[in-house]
Order: sequence, then C-alpha cells, then structure tokens
Amino acid sequence: MTNTIKLLDVVALTVDLPEYNLWRGQVGTIEAAKKGLYYSRRGLT
Repeated sequence: MTNTIKLLDVVALTVDLPEYNLWRGQVGTIEAAKKGLYYSRRGLT
C-alpha cells in the first residue's frame, strides 16, 4: 500500500477545515496536485 496521492484519487478528509467550509468525512477527487498541495473540487458532500 502507498500513501502517495495522485490525480483522480478519491480522498476523504480526516480533519475539519472550517476556514474552507470543509468537514471531516467529506469525500472528493484530486483534480490538481503540486508538491504538498492538493486540490479537489468535485464530489465534496
């Protein structure tokens, strides 16, 4: 098993990020990745 996050991986938040209105347990798909910064816009519910 690998811990590397890649484009189009499905991920779930493990902590609340209230400053971004994101909450633990929300699921999304990685759409952009750049050395330590990942961005998901789709599927967060």
